Amino acid sequence: MLLSSPSAAGKSLSQIPEIRAGQSIELLKELHILTRDGKLNQDSRRKLKQVYHLYHFIEPLLAEVANRGGEPTVADHGAGKSYLGFILYDLFFRNRDRGHIYGIELRQDLGERARSLA
Repeated sequence: MLLSSPSAAGKSLSQIPEIRAGQSIELLKELHILTRDGKLNQDSRRKLKQVYHLYHFIEPLLAEVANRGGEPTVADHGAGKSYLGFILYDLFFRNRDRGHIYGIELRQDLGERARSLA
């Protein structure tokens, strides 16, 4: 499901400025960034802003590798809940046929959660 789904307040998700065009709403819900009814709380807004800030620096480098015919690869050390990895996949890797993201996390429960979500 993409941005055409309305939230509980009757406002379409495309009107939430933090949500980028084409982003997977279901993924954002699975990551608990959006609530089940499509709302964005303050903590999630802050986390999403941090991830987008990192994405802003990483995306041009990945695009350069891809444009040169390489295979973009990201290793996220200390991946935690894997917000960065999943959003990188959603915004950059999803529509490409090459590339990898490796999430490295020592906390077993977080690693298992990320594997099950993937």
